Amino acid sequence: MLTQKVDMICEKISNIDKLTEKLNKFDKTVNSMVKSVESINKRVDEVEKGLNFINTEFENNKKDVREVKKKNLTEIRSENEEAIETIAKLQKDFDDLNEKQLDQQTRAMRENLVFTGIPMHDKNELSDDTEKIIQNFMTTELKMSTLPEFHRAHRFGKEYTEKHSDGSIKFITKPIVCRFVNYKQRELVRKAARELKDTKYGINEQFPKEINERRKALWPHFQEARRQKKKAFFKRDRLFIDGNEFLPKNNTHRVMDTDERQTRSSHPQKDQGARPKEFNQPKNSQPRRGPRKGPH
Repeated sequence: MLTQKVDMICEKISNIDKLTEKLNKFDKTVNSMVKSVESINKRVDEVEKGLNFINTEFENNKKDVREVKKKNLTEIRSENEEAIETIAKLQKDFDDLNEKQLDQQTRAMRENLVFTGIPMHDKNELSDDTEKIIQNFMTTELKMSTLPEFHRAHRFGKEYTEKHSDGSIKFITKPIVCRFVNYKQRELVRKAARELKDTKYGINEQFPKEINERRKALWPHFQEARRQKKKAFFKRDRLFIDGNEFLPKNNTHRVMDTDERQTRSSHPQKDQGARPKEFNQPKNSQPRRGPRKGPH
């Protein structure tokens, strides 16, 4: 009986030893896990610190970028505004120079008239022959007994072919530019142009190409005003209707003051113009010969 109890006690002690051993192992395991958790916590803290540092740097960089962007945009806007102002000034200066050049060209053409519809008898017509044709034209067609004096006359521009109804050639013509000795002499011829009504001939003032284009754009409005029995007339590249200047939409060119009016023809070549040869000569150059004048 006693022996059995002793054996039981020994067995229990042995179990207690085993349990103690297991507890020791478990304790070691727990301690190891605690150390691991502490290590993990430490690493997490380091990661958090790193993330906080990155976030701080990101915010700082973001702020710097905003400031740089704002500064650059401000500078770019300022430079852009300055560039726009400079371009606008250059454009204005260019427009001013262009208008001055047009004005000089127009003044140089002030004594010129362009005759259209006068047939060519020879494609190689000489200036001397052209001048005689103009003299004869002013006598026969304009009914002028006293012929105005002019410096020279010559053909220019494109040929125009007038045809019969069957398609055969009636005559070939090119415009003639005639430079009179002064504006008064020119106006005598222009006023006599009323004799050309309902004929194939036309007499027009000569203008630079750009002025002609402006006048051409206004021409339909001029015709409409005339159809409505309104008083309409041109002053160089400006149209006046019933005493008021007509300004079409999108009108961007600058206008110029002058008292010249336009004489139009029904001929297809109306509105043609070209610079007289004198315009390209040196300032001190003289006409190649004296003014032409018909018999009185």
